[in-house]
Amino acid sequence: MKRNERIVYLIAAALFVCTGMLQIGKEKELILPILSFIVAGVLFYLAFGKKVVNNCSFSEMKREARKMVIKKPTNLLSKKQALKITAVTFLAVLVSFGMGFGVGKLIYHFTN
Repeated sequence: MKRNERIVYLIAAALFVCTGMLQIGKEKELILPILSFIVAGVLFYLAFGKKVVNNCSFSEMKREARKMVIKKPTNLLSKKQALKITAVTFLAVLVSFGMGFGVGKLIYHFTN
């Protein structure tokens, strides 16, 4: 899979997380938020793979983001590449926390 596709998967996962979070409070039916979080989880898994999803540590996300941006970990970074790596890592953290809070909100709505 190309690195640009992986970044697009991560952006799509962020959009699905936002959609799920916005739909939780509006409707009584929770089918759309559930589907949104499932799709976001699958896209997050496709973007980062099993290793990062199982570990889910910040350093592992940064290493994987570096692979997405520059392929080889031994290459020197330019300022633009370092900014891209930081942005991809921040987006991954945002998606993972968003999915966690969203699923927590869903569980709260199921129990109350």
